[in-house]
Amino acid sequence: LFMNGKADWRFVIVGDGKDRTIYEDIVKRQHISDVSFVGWQDSLPYYLMSSIFIMVSVTEGFPMTLMEAKQCGCVPIAFDSFEAVHDVIENGVDGYIVKNNDNDRYIDCLISLMESDCLRSNMAKNGIESAQKFSVDKIAQEWYDYYKRL
Repeated sequence: LFMNGKADWRFVIVGDGKDRTIYEDIVKRQHISDVSFVGWQDSLPYYLMSSIFIMVSVTEGFPMTLMEAKQCGCVPIAFDSFEAVHDVIENGVDGYIVKNNDNDRYIDCLISLMESDCLRSNMAKNGIESAQKFSVDKIAQEWYDYYKRL
């Protein structure tokens, strides 16, 4: 999600899948404005212009999209449906982890981020800082230290 101006949010769906046409039809039938389906794209420009990253995947390995979003200052919200989400998001500090299938709580988290510039900004800053633990330099140093201990 990103803002065009004060309280003028746009919902951009990057990626594709077998159900895309179903979702496009729902948006069209319901006359939902400010929703775009852009298909498979280089995601970096979308992270950079976005404020909130909504992940609704139920299964993931290591969720690179969450890490990429945080590195760009985009606050993530994800369901607690895969273990690695806890490695990437510190709930309430640099994003939100919502109990699996708790759609009401997910929506509450989204609304709170959309309504509070201060909350969103603080979480984005925390996310950029916490993403550093996965930097190439940090990981390389950890491997080097591990190797030296062997």
